[in-house]
Amino acid sequence: MTISIKLAGYQPHGSLLSQTLKLFSDFIQKQLPDTVSIKISNNIMDLGYAPGAMPDAIESGKFDLGYIATSYFAKSIPELYIFDLPFTFRNKIQAYRLVDGPFTSMVASQFEKKTHLKLLNIWEYGYRHFTNDSHPIRRPTDCQNLPIRTLLNELHPIMFKTLGFKPVTLQVNEFLKQLKAGKKIAQENALTNYYNFGIHEFHHHITLSSHLLGMAILICKRELFENWPREIQEVVTAAAHHATLEQRKIAAIEEEVVLQNFSPDNYQIHKLTDEEKSLFEDALITHRSSPNITSFPKLWRTLHKLCLGKKSWHRFEFNCFQLSLPERQAIILMALMLITTTSSWFIISQNVLTTPRSGFDVERFTSLIVT
Repeated sequence: MTISIKLAGYQPHGSLLSQTLKLFSDFIQKQLPDTVSIKISNNIMDLGYAPGAMPDAIESGKFDLGYIATSYFAKSIPELYIFDLPFTFRNKIQAYRLVDGPFTSMVASQFEKKTHLKLLNIWEYGYRHFTNDSHPIRRPTDCQNLPIRTLLNELHPIMFKTLGFKPVTLQVNEFLKQLKAGKKIAQENALTNYYNFGIHEFHHHITLSSHLLGMAILICKRELFENWPREIQEVVTAAAHHATLEQRKIAAIEEEVVLQNFSPDNYQIHKLTDEEKSLFEDALITHRSSPNITSFPKLWRTLHKLCLGKKSWHRFEFNCFQLSLPERQAIILMALMLITTTSSWFIISQNVLTTPRSGFDVERFTSLIVT
């Protein structure tokens, strides 16, 4: 008997995630040519679905497997907030070391506890950059009162409002309708999406800001996966891993490939200098009235010195550390990521991630780590 598997995404064929979905599909079909038949719906928006509808569509059986940006799930799986912290990942290697370590298992266990979905892997889709149709963005003053489309994530509007933007929360299909109707709205996204969604037809100013690294999760309905024969479970798991590794090779050159499509006569492309990037980071630190997402660049630098600048760990407290639970979780995960860059591996108690604390006790934290 042949088992049919319906794969789904929400981007055109040429995007990085669509290419990754094909890598995933090709691997399965090569391993199980007589056992599995696969149907791919590259862009569910063409079928009338919004990107944010992907989890419900999978749970309902409309599709069997699909990807969605981590930002959509961060509220229910707070560990994923780490991908919504501005200027956190200085290079992709840091992100790869994070998701290749215990972090992904930690997130997978949360999916098991809180949803009917199974996490198969975490993919990237490139650094997110600013684009708009009116002027270059080189410093926070260029963002003032500029409407910008943001994802359905509670931290993004805070971040962009702090920089001076006027955040407008829109699903990408809604955003595209607004652009086609002549609305003037900036956006931030990976270049692979900017180009393949056709946003480049409206936005001719590109700022390579790399303020966030876009990550997506590959998910399926857990009950469906568990009911598959063991052989199919193993091949699907292996396919997810294979696609993850292979897509990184494509991702390494994706921006360069996309940028070749833009003539200097028609597009203004500006890459933030280190000095300009520091202006954005400083704006996120200094222009705030309460502890929130904007405090993270400063805490990141502190953690960087703490984790990489000392040979031994000591008790360390953040004074007036009154952050929300998701923010505390993200801080701990940043520490995990930093330690991972020193080639250590970890077993960390979930208790650390769920117990509210008025201070961050590194001594207690490290007692739960095996290196």
